[in-house]
Amino acid sequence: YPFQDKAGDILSDSIRLGVYSPGVDASVVEARPADGYVDFPPRPGGVKFGMETVATGGKHLVVDGWAFAQGARAGEGRAYVVLVSGSKTYVFTTISRQRPDVSAHFKDERVGGSGFFCLIPRPLVPTGEYSVGVLIEGRGANAFALTGRRINN
Repeated sequence: YPFQDKAGDILSDSIRLGVYSPGVDASVVEARPADGYVDFPPRPGGVKFGMETVATGGKHLVVDGWAFAQGARAGEGRAYVVLVSGSKTYVFTTISRQRPDVSAHFKDERVGGSGFFCLIPRPLVPTGEYSVGVLIEGRGANAFALTGRRINN
């Protein structure tokens, strides 16, 4: 869609109205801050990822993609979306999704649970431009990567 703000509005409204589901119950889709129960900052690197949607629209910031820690089984850890701007870092929960296309691409069925969807209420994030990262919380150690994508709130 050529206008990300409008695309985000359409996606948010579709989820709210039950027309579209990211594969989970729409009543539990909104992200919440994960500060306080996630060990951050983790060690950098060690994450494979793909971001399909990074959009601002309506009442939400939308991040949709897949990620897994190299050498770990997807689904054993938990993915979080991280927004970074200067000295401020915000970490948000995600909804896990199955991604058979990722398994097929990497020829590894263990990474099929690497999909995630994150719908962040805009009032939770101060106005500004943020780098988008992904944090994988796994057994023993967490892994983190900035994705190269940016989002404005």
